[in-house]
Amino acid sequence: MADANPDTSQPVRPGEPEVRAFWNTHALRFIYAPAFDLPAVKGAASYRFAIRSHDELTHTFDAPKPWAALTPVWNEVGEGYTKLTVDGLDAAGNKIGTSGERVFYRSPGFSEQIDSAPAAYHDAGRSALRAIFEAPHVQYWLKDAKPDPSYARYCYPNKVIGAVVRAMTAYSIAAESEKDRASALEIARRAADYLLSLRLPANSPYANVPPTYALDVASPTRVTLPRVKDHWLMVPSVIDSSLGFLDLYDATHDAKYLDAAKAIADTFVKTQESDGTWPLMANDQTGKAIENQRLVPTWVIFFFDRLDRQYHLPAYQAARARAWSWIVEHPLKNYQWDAQFEDVKPREPYVNLAREQACDVANLLLSNPQRTSDEIAQAEELLRFAEDQFVVWTPVQDVAGWKKAMPNRRKNCEVWMTPCVLEQYVCYDPVASESSRSHAQAGVSREGAGAGQRYARRPGVARERIRRQRRNPDVEHEAQADQLAK
Repeated sequence: MADANPDTSQPVRPGEPEVRAFWNTHALRFIYAPAFDLPAVKGAASYRFAIRSHDELTHTFDAPKPWAALTPVWNEVGEGYTKLTVDGLDAAGNKIGTSGERVFYRSPGFSEQIDSAPAAYHDAGRSALRAIFEAPHVQYWLKDAKPDPSYARYCYPNKVIGAVVRAMTAYSIAAESEKDRASALEIARRAADYLLSLRLPANSPYANVPPTYALDVASPTRVTLPRVKDHWLMVPSVIDSSLGFLDLYDATHDAKYLDAAKAIADTFVKTQESDGTWPLMANDQTGKAIENQRLVPTWVIFFFDRLDRQYHLPAYQAARARAWSWIVEHPLKNYQWDAQFEDVKPREPYVNLAREQACDVANLLLSNPQRTSDEIAQAEELLRFAEDQFVVWTPVQDVAGWKKAMPNRRKNCEVWMTPCVLEQYVCYDPVASESSRSHAQAGVSREGAGAGQRYARRPGVARERIRRQRRNPDVEHEAQADQLAK
């Protein structure tokens, strides 16, 4: 059973001027006590923090610096719209100026008792795969061996068609009938072969990789046409196809799929830049970066590790080591977990954070057999960051306050089914694939400090997905099929 009143007073990677970056400049809700980048008041000997909460109570404490974490009173602050004011005080305790103010939504931590699962996880997983298999735009592959032009999200070949390959390969094993198993494998083959037909030519800097964007649908998304015209390649999207090729090779032992994955890995090695990573967006004709955002290369590392551990191909480990060094020296230090999605434009640092790569790094830290106690602590803090910013454990109680604190973010929190996982700041809504990934990634923390408490939270998201599936299977199956595009 979870604690009735969990302690959430420990801040997540608190910033400190000239020491650690304040990652939360654009954050607007918190589970754990935040610390803000507020300026010093000239002549101030100390600072008074006043937190006005939704229940109209004001909680105060004094601290020597204006960027102190709200730890002393945080557990007393109730859920809802919250306003913080920090005033500078002289030696006598008199106010001499205001350092600053912040408004945000205070969210509760994990405190629900988890109910028994209403269905076996394996059965629920098979049901989800069957829903994808039965979707008209997936069945279309059996008809024409090409993507259904009426399904707009096939304009993202790597991500969506690569996901079709992976899902149908999995269903070719999990399906209960031989007919479905055979049909699913045929869909996977046809989708994979279509991706092979799209690969960039040998004279491209990104040779042998399928494209991120394509126009083989009737109504591609808004971003697709200009990005195809300007030869945009979202570099990490290639991994979706790569892992699909490996999955299909495992099922069929057809060497062309393993060869395709190896050719993509070779391209990653050739295009790795001197800092150890890659541009998030590149021109597929020149190889030059589009925008300034760098790739947080967690999925490239997963890909290289699979080639090494499963297929005994260690040639990519030197590139893997350089990519890991970049992560250690950059986002693991500054917490710049900028979102990496193909359908949104890159933002300035910290403006649009997401949780996926932070959780990936926690996974990598904890899956290392030689992990140190410091690395376990780093992983635990990464998972708390993801929870703090993107996990909603219980229904939002102060709906008006949520919308007031976040006027430019999604505003339909009153209909969310919780627990749920939000995707990114500019799409601050629950997304099916984010919940699934969060459930999978949270499991690694059972190896770390506080593992018992955090691992106990893992079933919450999964069991809620099963409850939704049983309550309204049509809606939930649609969401599960739609996560191919997410």
